[in-house]
Amino acid sequence: MQNDRVRNGELVCSGDHRYPIKEFVPVFAHELDYMKVFSNLRSQPAGTLPSTEQLDVQKLTSDEFARQTATSIEDLRGKTVLDAGCGGGRFVELLKSCGATVVGMDIDSTGLRRIGATLADNGNLHFVHADLFRLPFRSGAFDFIYSLGVLHHTPDPKGAFLNLARLLKPGGQIALWVYPKSERTPLSDAIRPITTRIPSKYLYWIAHIVTTPYGPLLRMPRFKERFRAMLYNARLPWHEEKYWRIHSFMDWYGPRYQFKYDPEEIQAWYSEAGLVDYIRCQYETSARGSAPMSPQANTRLAQVENEYR
Repeated sequence: MQNDRVRNGELVCSGDHRYPIKEFVPVFAHELDYMKVFSNLRSQPAGTLPSTEQLDVQKLTSDEFARQTATSIEDLRGKTVLDAGCGGGRFVELLKSCGATVVGMDIDSTGLRRIGATLADNGNLHFVHADLFRLPFRSGAFDFIYSLGVLHHTPDPKGAFLNLARLLKPGGQIALWVYPKSERTPLSDAIRPITTRIPSKYLYWIAHIVTTPYGPLLRMPRFKERFRAMLYNARLPWHEEKYWRIHSFMDWYGPRYQFKYDPEEIQAWYSEAGLVDYIRCQYETSARGSAPMSPQANTRLAQVENEYR
């Protein structure tokens, strides 16, 4: 036990279902092969990862969160929030002081155990090892759900989204961001069939080799903006910090699944889930919508729940 939390043990549910707890994280799922690229990235020794101060992660994360969800952190005070695909936990950490109860969920246990141990002293933060297609939460459990840059790496992004929508309380909101079709990436599209077959431990070192040499150019004011544009068009990481270049390279060239969507397709997901008050956020394929308040209007959400069980 640590601060009234079980570090390693067992969670016993009604019906005598039993789930292990490892490093403060209840485990409801098995590792999935198509997500191993992220496990490898997050399993690097702590000394090789940058500190928050080095990268100004909080400001970067705060800006991204606002642009992708059209939501102020202060709006989440007192709410129950789900980060669906929390990865290394930077969005969860951003919300730790906003007065919300935040659940970070991911299919990668490596990152979860690291951040679970790091943030164990925060009583309002919880982490769960679970699968988007076998969610361990009851319907109507959350006031706010977000999934940013995650669903496009799953085998069925729309199905995962509909699963999440049923977890909203009446009036609750869900926000997402996925890759847009409008970004034409012929070079990387041609390379990805090769890179996705490379074991992630080797791809990690390829990312080092590819992204390290041009790092100094990104710090030269005279060339920085033009060079960034060139890298973006070639779909190579353009971040000044080496870690983010490696992370972006792995994120783009490693995952087996990489789906892209039009804004109209995303809006159709919200309609199919029976959600209302749809808005497009600042990114082209980022959006937010709400579960209806009236029980009658929630009929579609109930149908979605039955279809995707």
